[in-house]
Amino acid sequence: MKKLGILLVALVGFGISSFGQNSATVSTQTANAKIIKPLTLAVGAQGLEFGIISVGTGGDITVSSADVVSSSGVVRYTATGAVTPKAATFTINGENALTYSVTLPGNTDIELKTGAGVAANDKMALSNWESTHPALDGTAKTLSVGAKLTVSATQNSGTYTATFPVTVTYN
Repeated sequence: MKKLGILLVALVGFGISSFGQNSATVSTQTANAKIIKPLTLAVGAQGLEFGIISVGTGGDITVSSADVVSSSGVVRYTATGAVTPKAATFTINGENALTYSVTLPGNTDIELKTGAGVAANDKMALSNWESTHPALDGTAKTLSVGAKLTVSATQNSGTYTATFPVTVTYN
């Protein structure tokens, strides 16, 4: 009986201390990173130009991002030497084949102003912003921006100016 007790204690002792493996370590795994070319946007050679306008009854003039000009209720001065309406240009560059989005001002964010720009007829609103989206191929491309300018029938004569932001972001 004594031998049986020793055998039983030995078996129980081995049973308690001989659990299977409860952890494992993978010997190797990989870590990766890809660095891409930063997306850049620089002011181009051409600002957004609406040309010389005669007020008439008031209305609007639109310059599309493709330089297509249309107007309603205003008369554009088109004589020799007149300023040709043109879309604004920016130089964009980024990683080949990646896509991006363009953020343009809202329809009430930007006003062209003359003088102090305080009186209602000393400012004009820009709206209906649009832009081109040239595909990125790792080289500099031209991004163009157009908009619609609203002119009041009582607009004061003068040179009107404004600045506007354009933001590009990788998708």
